[in-house]
Amino acid sequence: MRAVAASTPVDADATSPGVVRETPTKTTRARVASAHDAEARDALVFATETECERYAEATNGTARAASVTCDPFVSGKLREHQRAGARWMYRALHGIGEDAASEGGTRGVLLADEMGLGKSLQVLAVLWTMLRQGPCGKPTARRAVFVCPASLIGNWGAEFTKWLGGVRVQASLAEGNAEAVDAACDRWCAEPAKGSKSSFDRWPVLVMSYETARRLAPRVRAMKPELMVCDEAHRLRNAMGSQTMTALREINAPMRVLLTGTPIQNNLNEYAAVLDFAQPGILGPLEDFQRDFTQPIQRQYERGASKEQIAQGRKVADELNRRTKGKILSRKSSTNAAYLPKKTELVVLCRLTSAQRQAYEAGAKLVESWTSSDTSASSGAAALCAIGILRQTANEVDQILARTSGKSVDDLKAAMAKALPRDYAGGIDGSGKFTILRRMLEALKERGDPTERVVVVSGYSASLATAEDICKKLNVTTSRLDGTVAVDLRTSIVKNFNSGQGGQVMLLSVVAGGAGLNLVGANRLILMDVSWNPAHDRQAMGRIWRDGQTKPVTIYRLVSAGTVEQKVFERQLGKEVLKNTVESGYTGYEGDGFTTKDSLVGIVKFTGDELSEIVDWGRPLDVHDACPLLGAARSHGAAFQVIDVDDGTAADEARANIPKKEPIEVRAKKLAPKRTAFEDLFSAKRAR
Repeated sequence: MRAVAASTPVDADATSPGVVRETPTKTTRARVASAHDAEARDALVFATETECERYAEATNGTARAASVTCDPFVSGKLREHQRAGARWMYRALHGIGEDAASEGGTRGVLLADEMGLGKSLQVLAVLWTMLRQGPCGKPTARRAVFVCPASLIGNWGAEFTKWLGGVRVQASLAEGNAEAVDAACDRWCAEPAKGSKSSFDRWPVLVMSYETARRLAPRVRAMKPELMVCDEAHRLRNAMGSQTMTALREINAPMRVLLTGTPIQNNLNEYAAVLDFAQPGILGPLEDFQRDFTQPIQRQYERGASKEQIAQGRKVADELNRRTKGKILSRKSSTNAAYLPKKTELVVLCRLTSAQRQAYEAGAKLVESWTSSDTSASSGAAALCAIGILRQTANEVDQILARTSGKSVDDLKAAMAKALPRDYAGGIDGSGKFTILRRMLEALKERGDPTERVVVVSGYSASLATAEDICKKLNVTTSRLDGTVAVDLRTSIVKNFNSGQGGQVMLLSVVAGGAGLNLVGANRLILMDVSWNPAHDRQAMGRIWRDGQTKPVTIYRLVSAGTVEQKVFERQLGKEVLKNTVESGYTGYEGDGFTTKDSLVGIVKFTGDELSEIVDWGRPLDVHDACPLLGAARSHGAAFQVIDVDDGTAADEARANIPKKEPIEVRAKKLAPKRTAFEDLFSAKRAR
C-alpha cells in the first residue's frame, strides 16, 4: 500500500482532535456518502474528502468516501486526548498524511499511553470505524484479532460490551478448555448469512491469549484478518525468535496496534524489538540499532561521561525520536488530572530497626567480601541471589531466617542470625517498614471511615502474609489477590472490594496487580518494596488512580533507607530517564546532583565493583544520604520523607523549601529533622 500524502490545506498534525473541513476536489471516482455527518457538532473526522480521494488514488480504488467520520455513539464517549489518539491511530494505520511507504505493506503503531488513559476505548473506536467504513467508501477491515494475556480475555469482552453495547461488534472470546477455544475460533471463521454485509450479523473479532495464538496461527492466518491488536505488548520484548513471535508474524495482519503502558522496561533493545514487530524494518537490524542508538544513548548516563559523549547521546536520541515519530504515541497519566481527583505520591524512606540494621550490615559485609574474592560465591548468580536476600531483609529479617536454599544462602543467613541481639524476638517490632505499616493501618482504623480503603502491594508473598497478620490483630478486614488465586475468581474479588463488601484492605501481589486491574474502590495504596523493573511498580500504583475514582488518592512508596533497596530505587529512576529520553526527548535530571558516588547507574549492567558498592549502604541513615534522592523524588513527581520508626521524626523537602540547584551540603543542613505526629503521614491534610 502506498502512503497517502497530506494535502493542502489539511492540518498536518495527525494528533489534532479538531475537525478539518475543506473544499471537495473534482474527481471521476464515485462518491460514497459518509456513514456519519462530518459537519455535525463535535464530529470526529478521521479523513477528509480530499484525503479520501488521495487514498483512493494511491490504492487504485474505484470510489472514495465523502469522509471517514467516527460513529458519534462512540466519539461522544471520548475525552479530548482519546479523540486525538483515535484519530492519530486511524490515520497512521491507513498511511494518511505520511510520505514514506511501509515495508511489505505492513503498517503498525505503538499506543503507549500510561495506565488509566483509556487505550482500550481508543482502539475500539478505530476498530468500529474500520469495520463500517473506509476512505474508499467500504470497510477497511472485515476481521480483527486481539491477542492478550489469558487473564485479560474476559476483561476485553467486558470492554466491548461497555463501549460498543455488546451488539455493534460481536467479540468471540477464546477462553476455557481447548474445545471452548476451538468453538470460539469457529464462530469467528464462519461467514455471515448470504447477502449480509453487516458486522452485526457475525463475529468479526477474535480475542485470544498469546499461548492460544501459537496453536491457532495457521487457522487465523487463513482468514486474513486485516487488523491485529496486541495488548500488554511489552511482553513481546523478549519474544524475538520465540514461538509466540513466530506465530504472530505468521498471522501476518497488515495493520497492527500494540498497546502497552510501559514500552521501555529495561533497555532500548527491548523497545526496538517491540517497535520492529509493529512496523517491520523501522529501526533496521537489531545489531545496527544497538551500535548506532543503544550504546551512545546509554553512554551519556554513565558516570564520567565526557561532554562529547553526552552531546552525542542527545543527538542520537533526537534521531531516534525522528525515526519513530508518527509510530508511537505516549502520554502521561497526568493527562487525566482534569478528569480525576487529585493524586499525591510520597516516597517514604524508612529507617531500619536497630536489630534489623545489625543483621543487614553483617549480610552486606559478607556479600561485599564475595564480590572482591575469587571464591565460587563471587559468581554473578550467587551475588545477585544474595542481593535478593538483602532486599528481603530490608523488609523484615524473619523472612530470611526461615529460608534455606544452598550453601551461599545458608552462610548469609547464619551471618545475619549471629549478628542479631540475643534478646531478638522478631515480629513486627523487628521491622522498620512493618512498624510504619502498622501505624498507618492504626491511623486508618482510628479515622473510622468505612469508605476509605487501602491497597497494600508487595512482590513477596511473605510480606503480604505479614501485612495480613497485622490487619488481623487490628481487626481490619482484608481481601487478598496474588498468583495463587484462580483467574476466574479475580473478577468477583475485585468487584466485592470496590463495592465495599471485600474488606477495608486489599493485599495485592505486584504480579497479580500488573495488568488490567481496576481497584478504584481504594483511595490509598502502599507499595511495600521496590522492583528492579520500574514498570511493575508503575502498573501496581496505577490500579487506584484511573477512571471511576471519586476520591483524592495518596500513594506511599516505602523504601528502606541505607540498603540495597534504596539503590534499586535509584536504578528505577535511571530507567525512567531512559524512558523519557526515548518518548519525549527528555535527557536527564538537570541540576539534581547525581554526580557523586550516588550517581544513577541504572541503565548499565552490574560490574563487580558496582555489586560491592550496592551492599556498602548498610549503615544508619544520615540526613546527608537523603539529598541525592531529593531531586529524584521531585522528578518522579513525589514528595519526600525520612521516617524514623523510633520517635516519628520526619524530614520533608517541601517543608524545608530547598532550592533545586543548591549544593548537596547546603541542602543537608536545611533538611534538619523536625518532629511531627506520625499520623500526619496518613492525614488528608498531607494530600496537598
